[in-house]
Amino acid sequence: MITLALIHCLALGSATAAQAALDAAAAAVDRGDLPTAALRLKEAIAADPDDVEALSAAGLVALRLFDNSEAVRLFDRVLALDPYDDEARLHRTTALWRLGDATRARGSINDLLARQPAWPQALALNTHLDERAELAAPSPWRPLARVDVSGGYDSNLMLLSSSVAEASQSSTALMAVDASLGTAYAANGRPVSAFAHVTSLQSPDKQLADWTSTLVGGALIGRQWLDELEAVVDLRYDELFTNSFATHRQRVMSPTLYGSLPLGTTQRLRLLVGADYRMLFNSPQSPDNVTLRLGVRDTLTIGRVTAALDLEGRRNWATTNTTAATLRSAEFLEGAAHVTADTTLVGELAAQALAGGSWRRLYQSAGGNHERQLDGQVGLRYGLGWAELHAEYAFTKNFADQSAFSFTRHAVFAGVRAWFD
Repeated sequence: MITLALIHCLALGSATAAQAALDAAAAAVDRGDLPTAALRLKEAIAADPDDVEALSAAGLVALRLFDNSEAVRLFDRVLALDPYDDEARLHRTTALWRLGDATRARGSINDLLARQPAWPQALALNTHLDERAELAAPSPWRPLARVDVSGGYDSNLMLLSSSVAEASQSSTALMAVDASLGTAYAANGRPVSAFAHVTSLQSPDKQLADWTSTLVGGALIGRQWLDELEAVVDLRYDELFTNSFATHRQRVMSPTLYGSLPLGTTQRLRLLVGADYRMLFNSPQSPDNVTLRLGVRDTLTIGRVTAALDLEGRRNWATTNTTAATLRSAEFLEGAAHVTADTTLVGELAAQALAGGSWRRLYQSAGGNHERQLDGQVGLRYGLGWAELHAEYAFTKNFADQSAFSFTRHAVFAGVRAWFD
């Protein structure tokens, strides 16, 4: 079968006039940018119009983008150059089926079965054609589902909620559930996706019920590829509850815009700007507030290792006046820098690590409190196809001018996550 791995095989071939385009197409496939891969493959075909492998790869990319007419055109060119390429004929039949062209789809599959009457893929496609008298293109909308169930220990639970006004040392075992369900538009590089999600942390210690959080919300994400530039609009809405759903803590609306651009074949730069509008409930000392977010991410991939540098700045303004001396969730300026690394160790076993720190000035706090924080995290993942096992350890050390706000936090979690896409 023709697969996207074919593009990588081409990129490893001998140097030709199309080599740079093939290398760029392989890099685009690696980052999931199929529209750019299609453009680069067109450049390779323009340099060598009779390159059967490049034509076949371009046809497969067109199928993945639901550009079925273009896929038929490309596979027709492949078959004109190599009439015995049965894999191209099979994919051409699929494209014709999607277009609803029953006559040509049936003729194509009959020709294929005449040559290879026992080929399983051809028999399966033939059965599908027989079962559907009226051919119709499948919907490009695809379901998305994800669930993560984990358990662990947190030495400082109350810091998990941004509505908490003061640091407190409360350690507990925790059960965490994170689930999301939605849909994504599969054509043209998946330009639209939407999903609802729920994230819940629960502790066996009933005295901590007011600090175990449940987050319910949704997201709408639009993506547009402008050649190699990926532009994304991310709109999110969340409701935060504690004590299961007994106490409504806050409502957050978060629009974010970011652009991502490759810097060569192994490096990618992302710029982000966003805002959070937070409405707080059941906390008279905490005002509604707005946070402006700016961020830069530089990602580098070398072999099996991917490393990223994240720089982020946040400025928060309260929309009402407050004199709360211990307020830590409004009227602040924050800067942060973190380095992350991810690598495959052996087989399906992978590891990730994070290290960094942040600085925060609290304008409303008595004396203008300043805080400095160090963060670290290490973890392992083991892939099981549609699921993976994971375990993480996180460490946080906060240094505050006001000693009441200094703290140390340890958290250990392990669990399993599964997905359907």
